[in-house]
Amino acid sequence: MNQLLTDAALGVFKAASDGIIVVDADGVITLANPMAHTMFGYPAGDLEGTSIEALVPENRSQTHRAHRLRYRAEPKARVMGDQSARLSARRLDGSTFPVDVALSPMTLDGEAVTVAVARDVSERVRAEVEHDTVRRSLDAVDDAVLMFDPTSLQLTYVNRGAEEQLGYDRKRLLSEMTPLHVLPEYSDEAFRLAIEPVVACRLPAVLLSTNVLRADGELTPVEIRIQYPDIGADRRAVVAISRDVSDREVAAERLRVSEARVSLVEERERIGRDLHDVVIQRLFATGMQLQAALGSPPQLLERAQSTISDLDETIAAIRDTVFQLTTAEIPLEREISLVVDRHRRASHNQIEIEIEGPVTELSAEVGQHLVATLNELLSNVSRHAKAGLALVTIRIGSEVELTVSDDGVGMANAVHRGYGLSNVARRARELGGDLDVRSGLDGRGLLVTWTVPAQT
Repeated sequence: MNQLLTDAALGVFKAASDGIIVVDADGVITLANPMAHTMFGYPAGDLEGTSIEALVPENRSQTHRAHRLRYRAEPKARVMGDQSARLSARRLDGSTFPVDVALSPMTLDGEAVTVAVARDVSERVRAEVEHDTVRRSLDAVDDAVLMFDPTSLQLTYVNRGAEEQLGYDRKRLLSEMTPLHVLPEYSDEAFRLAIEPVVACRLPAVLLSTNVLRADGELTPVEIRIQYPDIGADRRAVVAISRDVSDREVAAERLRVSEARVSLVEERERIGRDLHDVVIQRLFATGMQLQAALGSPPQLLERAQSTISDLDETIAAIRDTVFQLTTAEIPLEREISLVVDRHRRASHNQIEIEIEGPVTELSAEVGQHLVATLNELLSNVSRHAKAGLALVTIRIGSEVELTVSDDGVGMANAVHRGYGLSNVARRARELGGDLDVRSGLDGRGLLVTWTVPAQT
C-alpha cells in the first residue's frame, strides 16, 4: 500500500506526531506510521496484520467490534467516544492509556478502509485530574474562594464556599457579577484603590475587614485576603479568600459581656470597701464622740452638735460613694485635706501632713485608693492607737508612698488589724504595691507604709 502514497504524503505519514493506522473492512491493520508503533509499544512493522481489537482494552474488545461493524455500515468522519466516556487504548505489554481517536473513511486501490488517528492524551488527563482535585479541594474549604479579572473585576472562578457564603449559585456569580455586587461598603473607585498595592505587585496581599451582602439581603461580617498568585507573566486573576467571622464576633461580644460582668463585680467590691473605709469609720468616730460625752455632761451639748455635723457629712459620703462615677470630681489634694480635717475633729488628735511631689499627676484610680487608704489608717489611729500625735507623709514619684505614724501603744494592738487593714493591703496588691506595718522609729507607736505605682 505504500506505493499508493505519494512521496509527500508518505513523508507526512511518517513524520506525524499522532499515531496513524489504516484498518481494512475486516478490522485488520494494513498500515501504521512510526508514531503508532511507538505509542502502542510495538516493534517497527509488527502492527501490520494485527487486529485492531488488539489495541483496545480486553474488557472493551467485544463492544469495540460491535461499534466497528456499525461504522462499516455507515462510514463517516467522526471522533470516537463521547463527553461522558474517556477512551483507553492498550499497549503490547497490556498497559492502558487515555487516547483521543478520530475516524475517517477512505478508498485505497478500490478497497474501503478506515483511517484512525490516535493521540496519547495522558498529560492532558493528568492535568485534568489535578485540576479536578484542586477544584474539589477548594470546594471542600469552608472559606469563600473567588477569582476575578483585575481590570474588568468580572468573577472567573468561585468555589462552593463562595456559593454558600453569598447565597448565589455559581452560574450567576460567573456570568454577571463582580466583587462590587456583594461589597456594599465599597465603591468601584474605593475597591480598586484597596487592591491596587496587590495588582501593582507592591504588596503580596491585602486584608479587608468588611461585610458581604448575601442574596437574601443579610449582611455577613468577613475578612477578605486578596492576593495575586505568582504564576509567571500571565497573571490574569486576582484571588480573594473570604472568611465568615460571625462566630468570632459573637465570641468577642460574649467576652465583652463577661468582662463587663467581672468589672461590675469588682466595682461592687470596691464600693463595699469604700463604704467601710469612708462611711463606717465616720460612724465609728461619731460613736466614740458620743461615748466620751457621756462621762462629761457639760460637753454633751457640744458633742451632740458636732455629731449632727458628722452625720450630715456621713450622709454626703454615702452619696459620694454610691454616685461617684457620675458626680463631678473633687481635686485630689482637697480630698486629702478633707480626710485629715475630719479625723482631727473626730479624734481631737494632732495630725500633721506633708506632701511631696505632683499630686495632680496621679491617675484617678490611684488617687481614689490613696484617699480611702489614708482614711482607713487615720481611723485605726483614732480607734486603736490611743495616740496624741499622728504624722502623715505622702511622697509622689514613680511610686506613691503613704506613711502614717503615731505615738500610741504600737504593735501590741496592730496584730488585731481586722477588716480595715486587710482592705488597705488588698488595695495595695490590686495596684501592684505593698503594705508594711512595723513599730515606730523610737520604739513607740506604729509606722504603716503603703506603697503603690503612681500610674496604673
